[in-house]
Amino acid sequence: MKNIAFIINPVSGSKETQNAKRKLPKLIMQTLDSEQWLPNIAFTEYAGHATEMAYQFARMGFDAVVAVGGDGTLRKK
Repeated sequence: MKNIAFIINPVSGSKETQNAKRKLPKLIMQTLDSEQWLPNIAFTEYAGHATEMAYQFARMGFDAVVAVGGDGTLRKK
């Protein structure tokens, strides 16, 4: 089984997008192949938190890290 982390920025995008992101954990659990993937779902809490979490998941040996947010979630300054 492979470990996959989903890093979700709950405040990026419009109000509609933010509301949709609240449903993501349930959607991920319903659609991810649970025989192949063990998910870890984390929400960012402040600017730069996604980067910190991505490094942490990488150090922990996760097989995949998925960023869910706006362009600022992926942009490193």
